[in-house]
Amino acid sequence: MKILYWIVIIPLLVTGCQDSISVIKQDIPDKLIVLSFDDAREDNVSFVAPLLKEYGFGATFYICEFPEFGDTTRFMTWSQIKQLADMDFEIGNHTQSHIDLEEVSQKEFAKQVTYIEDKCHQWGIETPATFAYPGGRVGNNITLLEKLTSGGYTFARTIHPDAYNPLKDNPLLLPSYCVHSNNLNMLNDFLSKARNGNIVVLTLHGVSDTERYRVNTSKAHFLNLLKYLKENDYSVIAMRDLNKYVDVKTAMKLINLYDERERIAEINTAPDY
Repeated sequence: MKILYWIVIIPLLVTGCQDSISVIKQDIPDKLIVLSFDDAREDNVSFVAPLLKEYGFGATFYICEFPEFGDTTRFMTWSQIKQLADMDFEIGNHTQSHIDLEEVSQKEFAKQVTYIEDKCHQWGIETPATFAYPGGRVGNNITLLEKLTSGGYTFARTIHPDAYNPLKDNPLLLPSYCVHSNNLNMLNDFLSKARNGNIVVLTLHGVSDTERYRVNTSKAHFLNLLKYLKENDYSVIAMRDLNKYVDVKTAMKLINLYDERERIAEINTAPDY
């Protein structure tokens, strides 16, 4: 019986190991950070982007159009968004109007996503391949994930405070840490998770000394963050660059460790710091 048991179980174990290995295209180094910015804040192009280029860091800028989008003192114009793309930063999709996904229909969601894609096409910007859920919340409609998959999206980012484990986490439900001036005391805890195959995704919004915004980061704090990452040998990449390390199609097939609805409920109720 024992011999028969091992004849049956060993091939299963080997297959499982091979599947896990096939998710990872190349070894994930410690201190790998994805840097992302939400909401198309004007300071992202006037202040943030030049500093990122100076430090040699990649980043993804997730674009939406709030009702006040025409206020160019607070939000980027599409011409400025194009500047970011021309600087080789990734432009990601954050829906047209930062819509509340708790209430949205699949039809409206598709319209909101397509709007940003069309605007990128009009401005000669590469069609977004990664997505950020408005407010970091997924909503209650699991078919939204199917829409992203069919639309060619590889990664989608939430604001669920944890590191990204490619062998466990659905690429369309990536966790991330929301960083701002009021929680920088937690930053070391966040960054320490970037090891043993785990990747830390950081989410920022405005970087300004004058903007009154709940998740704003001061310019001094942001500069200190960049210095810390550089001096401590962190690799800072855009969301799209995860494709170098993760085989998304394989991951989507293998990650069935828990019911996605349970995971979404967990994300929707998580603190965003």
